[in-house]
Amino acid sequence: MLIEACVTTCAEAISSWRAGAHRLELCEHLEVDGLTPSLARLQRVRAEVPIPIRVMVRPRAGTFCMTEAEIQLMQAQMQELGAHGADGFVLGVTTPAGEVDFLALENLLAAAKGSPVTFHRAFDGVSSKAQSLAEFRDLGVASVLTSGESGTAWLNRRALSRLCKMAQGQPEIILAGSVRGDHVTQLVRETGATAIHARASAIPEITIALKQRA
Repeated sequence: MLIEACVTTCAEAISSWRAGAHRLELCEHLEVDGLTPSLARLQRVRAEVPIPIRVMVRPRAGTFCMTEAEIQLMQAQMQELGAHGADGFVLGVTTPAGEVDFLALENLLAAAKGSPVTFHRAFDGVSSKAQSLAEFRDLGVASVLTSGESGTAWLNRRALSRLCKMAQGQPEIILAGSVRGDHVTQLVRETGATAIHARASAIPEITIALKQRA
């Protein structure tokens, strides 16, 4: 079971790693669901923790429908962050109708230069999930961070179970959305997931619960 911690500071990164997280998602401004972190923040975290760091690439709050100029900015951010310690990227782009913007996604995957890319919770609002997963697989998207639908992973565990069965690990489905230690073992059991994502504050109780399950 892969445990990914969502962190915004070096202290959170260190505590999550020490608690047993296998990978970090680094971002800033969680009050707006995460934005691209500064280069300085990435460098501080990279200097302190040895586990992989996937970096959020989101230039602004609001919708995930990006202009051409914003896509170019995201590409530039990926180039800079990738050159200074980012092991992968977390991003999401949609059309005005709320479906995956595959043209923009292809451009961003090219900017990743082979580094793993997670399509984030912009996926929750996509209606054509099965088709999108198939196209993700063809394009080489490594993983999808999702709660299945709007709301929490626990409430949407049936939808998440369906997604895990559809994906069959390609891409990897990462369960997200208020994942906590008091329900994580049952959540994993009911969905068949192999990866979970949670905020730094929840990581210690999650790792303890999963160790007890093992």
